[in-house]
Amino acid sequence: MSEEAAGSLALVFRLLRDEGPRAVRDRVIDRWQETRRLRRLETLIEEDGRLNHEFQPPPVLNVSPTPPSPKRGGAQIQMLDRLDEERKLRTVALAYPKGGRWWMEVRAESGSGIIPLGGEMKPAESIQRGARLAGAGIVHIENLSGLPLALVQDLDDLGLPTVLSVHDFTLFCRNPHLIERATREFCNYSRDMDRCEACLSEADPPTPRSQIDYRRDGATAFGRAVAIIYPSDFLRRQHEALFPGIRQGRHDTVIAPATSRPATLTKQQDGRANIAFVGGAHVHKGGALIAPTMERTLKHDPGAVGFVYGSGDGRLTRQLRRTKGVRVRGYYGQGRLPSLLFSDRIGVAVLASIWPEAYGLVIDECLSVGVPVVAFDHGAAADRLRSWETGSLVPLNGGPGGLATSVIGALKSIVVVPDSTRRLLPTCASTAREHLDFYRDLGFT
Repeated sequence: MSEEAAGSLALVFRLLRDEGPRAVRDRVIDRWQETRRLRRLETLIEEDGRLNHEFQPPPVLNVSPTPPSPKRGGAQIQMLDRLDEERKLRTVALAYPKGGRWWMEVRAESGSGIIPLGGEMKPAESIQRGARLAGAGIVHIENLSGLPLALVQDLDDLGLPTVLSVHDFTLFCRNPHLIERATREFCNYSRDMDRCEACLSEADPPTPRSQIDYRRDGATAFGRAVAIIYPSDFLRRQHEALFPGIRQGRHDTVIAPATSRPATLTKQQDGRANIAFVGGAHVHKGGALIAPTMERTLKHDPGAVGFVYGSGDGRLTRQLRRTKGVRVRGYYGQGRLPSLLFSDRIGVAVLASIWPEAYGLVIDECLSVGVPVVAFDHGAAADRLRSWETGSLVPLNGGPGGLATSVIGALKSIVVVPDSTRRLLPTCASTAREHLDFYRDLGFT
């Protein structure tokens, strides 16, 4: 058996142990669909500086830090769902790194294809080549996490204006979820450089760059982008506070993301008695709070069952699989959460994130099938639930006791999510139209 095959087999066994067979099945299905999609792409060729295909030039060249795949989480999922809608309205060109090279996929009504952009060139030079081949005059970096912070400046220096989507605190810290390693708690946007360096010294892989230099580069990227797209008013406010004065008078906007949801599941059924822990079992998602929350809940309702949806840290998922009253569903396919909530008869969902969520797509997915949400009172999640007057907010220091109290209350009172709230939820189509309108406002159509 080859080393690669042995590694894949070990991964399958680990996932079976940590998340169970259903999660492994969904991962295999997503991998198969990704492979099938790539095989269907035509190989594009450059002829006289342009592609050998009659594509209508796209208004922008979208850039992803990773190959497009839903298995990479929320930012990738919402991007893929939105671009699927945008391609109905315009040509979509997406550049990304893979296997030591940069690639560009082009999708339009007339066909789709892929072309390598280079492996020896710097990222900005590969992206510049992609923009030239596609005929795009502006770049939209969908997520800077995993890409050099200097990329925005490098593209600007090459004459390519850049729109930047911000999904977390990558511009502020190399640890974008802001969970301090020593305490495993939210650092509250620490500006104490000694404290920050102590935390980041444990990073894997280590980096010789200081946090001071990193934040200087983050501020430069923040300032050099021609426009920034935020997923929430919260994230916009917080970045303006972390980098004061840099974006004054600039053409920035807030566009709420969306992910695909089954149109038929509009009402939750009666007899809902189970609890969903959404977001997975990661430290920053509050994975360590799931077990103690269920322990407190079971004292009031011994028959309660808590389902954990989403992948997580191996240690936490193994612990949860041994916890009374908890079932780990693990990884699930793109857009499947509403159906799972429906079939598992979920009465209330808990988003236990101990970092302030930049948006929280899972909240929309829960509300779309009438499942109320309990969350900590911070970040964009708190903004939305408070504005919509639905769900329950718990002080961050309330911990698992506060979460359990709200869960028990929601199950007892059978909280109903109003139809008016569900109608406010953004859709992939509405998000796609907002992006196209924004490109038009910038003068690129």
